[in-house]
Amino acid sequence: MTTRNPDLAQLELQRRAYDHLIDRMTGLPKWGLLIDRTMMAIARAARTNLHIAVFVLDEARLGHRSQLADPGLLPVVQALRPRLRPDDTIARIGDRRLAVVCTDVRADVDAAQILRRMLVDVGVSCRMGVAVGTAADTAEKLIGRALMSAGERVEAA
Repeated sequence: MTTRNPDLAQLELQRRAYDHLIDRMTGLPKWGLLIDRTMMAIARAARTNLHIAVFVLDEARLGHRSQLADPGLLPVVQALRPRLRPDDTIARIGDRRLAVVCTDVRADVDAAQILRRMLVDVGVSCRMGVAVGTAADTAEKLIGRALMSAGERVEAA
């Protein structure tokens, strides 16, 4: 009869929990943390009376060589990170899909300008979805609207 080392079993549980929440290649949050961070942004919106913007950068339906797929994803993430504010979140939600949650957004136009500026600075061309919400939204609905609106093509200059 073999017995498992309890320390190794605990380490395995921690590794699985980490893998569920964090993408190993990029170090970015996955879906679970994206939902959590979006809920936190919604709570902040309730306190500040400002909006939340959720952006989706999506190349999943495009027929050309992807800038967001491995290994091209890492340089894009590294270029986007410094362009985000400390309270904003970037998450990997698919092989060729990223989500960005921005807090303290004042209007729809502000949200679109934020993302267009990031894309031009980074040089990424992809489909973009944007959803701007308030404290009345849920995280799931806000992210869902951004995913559904990812039909506009934004070209880097």
